[in-house]
Amino acid sequence: DYGPFGFVEQYEPLWSPFTSDAERKFGFERQPVAAQAVVEDEYPQLLRAELGAMHAAKLGLATWDQASRRRAARSRALAEAMAEREGEWAAWLKAYASRIAAEGAARPIASPIGTDKGRQPERSWRVEQPE
Repeated sequence: DYGPFGFVEQYEPLWSPFTSDAERKFGFERQPVAAQAVVEDEYPQLLRAELGAMHAAKLGLATWDQASRRRAARSRALAEAMAEREGEWAAWLKAYASRIAAEGAARPIASPIGTDKGRQPERSWRVEQPE
């Protein structure tokens, strides 16, 4: 199948059937370069928009605006700093846990599973009486 232009008499890497392509920008050998240019031009904006929507959805936000991006940048910087100083972070957590244990928490931070709201509600098919 030679496509809509019939046949190619000889192989010419930059040949283009388009008479308007005097610079041969759309020749066969240049198709990967053309695709790369499109990706380089359009992909960054698309990626930014899609990642923003994903971050907003994960955080329960309706939009992902400039303030959200600044907060995310600060969070990443904090995470990187914690990764660089993992030993110091672990030591701080141990000291904090010791302090909480020594003070004896006045109230539990979270209720244990099985109490409070841990029980499954009755399903309607179990509650309704058969007719």
